[in-house]
Amino acid sequence: MKPDTQPAVSDSVNESPSETALARDKDIYENNSTHHEQTARQLLFDDPISSKQPKNTAAHTALAKYSAAKARPPKDKPPWICSENPLFDGLTIVRNHPFKFNDNLVFAMTASPHLKSEMLDALIERGYLPNDYFENKQMIVGETYEIHNTFSHMYCMIVKQHIKDQCRKKDILRCLNNLKRLVNASHVANIGLARDLTFLNIREWQYISEHFNTIFKGSHIKATLYLNNLPVPPVENRFQLIKEYHESSSAGHRGSNTTYNRLACDYYWRNMRQDVEAFVKRCECCQKEKLIRVKTKLPMIITDTTSRPFEKLSLDFYGPLKHSSRKNHYVLTMQDWLSKFIILTPCKKANAHEVAKALIERVICYFGPPSSILTDNGTHFQNNLLRDLANIFKITKLRSCVYRPQTQGAIERMHHTLTEYLKKYTNETMQWDDCLSLAQHAYNTTQHESTGFSPIEVLLGFKARTPTSFAPPKDYYAYDDYIKDTITELSHVQTLAAMNLQQAKHRASSR
Repeated sequence: MKPDTQPAVSDSVNESPSETALARDKDIYENNSTHHEQTARQLLFDDPISSKQPKNTAAHTALAKYSAAKARPPKDKPPWICSENPLFDGLTIVRNHPFKFNDNLVFAMTASPHLKSEMLDALIERGYLPNDYFENKQMIVGETYEIHNTFSHMYCMIVKQHIKDQCRKKDILRCLNNLKRLVNASHVANIGLARDLTFLNIREWQYISEHFNTIFKGSHIKATLYLNNLPVPPVENRFQLIKEYHESSSAGHRGSNTTYNRLACDYYWRNMRQDVEAFVKRCECCQKEKLIRVKTKLPMIITDTTSRPFEKLSLDFYGPLKHSSRKNHYVLTMQDWLSKFIILTPCKKANAHEVAKALIERVICYFGPPSSILTDNGTHFQNNLLRDLANIFKITKLRSCVYRPQTQGAIERMHHTLTEYLKKYTNETMQWDDCLSLAQHAYNTTQHESTGFSPIEVLLGFKARTPTSFAPPKDYYAYDDYIKDTITELSHVQTLAAMNLQQAKHRASSR
């Protein structure tokens, strides 16, 4: 873990800031301010919207909507809040960002009226705070202020006078005691502390966590510390971000919803969904290669939902495809029932030997033998070799109904996605088996509609890093904390994924 270079919590007395310090804060804020919303739309999509344009045009209406976007707070409360009057049992620490759930947020800042941070920019961008809320307001160090909006309570702790000052322990304790008084007066059942490393370093947040548990002991409240935040990228970088999250080989030219969900895991800005939809609609490659889906509706039978990854697998062959330079002609596809994690293996022939080899080398040796596998009735799956393999590893072999591919609907739908990927990325220099691993990565790192998580997140407990030219903010994590949080997060994600998958099955059967 890298050493913390910011000043530690100090008992020293802060001096009152000079006019020079306040002026410097104002200059920092003004120099870091983003472009006007009209400039944002022009930079993103080259829409020449000028002030001379008539106000009744569609373009001007869209711009007005973009500039005056209303906040859309999340509807769901944190899933670990199980009652309306919970007894405080310690601060829950999660690696999510504070805007994922509908929580009453607590944030820290300085008494300086001009300096802002990434967290404050996110609050303003999402509509939690007016842009000029802190202008001409006199803030006192050690005080906590309650901020009312239309959908939640918010609390602002003034932890220091100036960003360069050391944070005093007595000021933090005053802030926490004032926070408890305000929370009890408002009868709030849950609060979420948004960690902002601009004003307080990691050591100071650890000090807050320790004394928060002491001060709030015996209270009827559920408190959460959110470690991460979604940065608001500069306007000039947004077009390139959408391009990378849509067109890169690890993204796969997916639709607007999938591209938005992938981008929303790492960034946020106002009207981001509309910008993504406009970009995808103008993508020339998607217009040329997108497949037309024919939706058919037949009676659906609800299947069982597994409780852990790689307990049950579906296997199928995709192809035949054009012979590659390596003489590959088929793709053996394997998909986990719970996480929807896929494994794609290029094969020269569709036979039992290829199936047994891939099942041992790519599944059993990594994840252990599954309890059962589901295949079709082809001779490449129904043979003595696979029967002997199943007996050795105690695997139950299941067969799908004859002439009913809906039995393996999930893997058949995945074949459709694989077809779109290969059409968009295969060319004279890139053969289909060259980009098969990237196709697998793109699918496994994309949020699945049924589970609500990406397959790799359900399997491993964390999201895969998206390769981008813009460096993400660094987070310093202790090994013991990582192990503890990963175990908790993995159990939580797999439980939610199973519940979401079961609900998705019932929704599909009732359509």
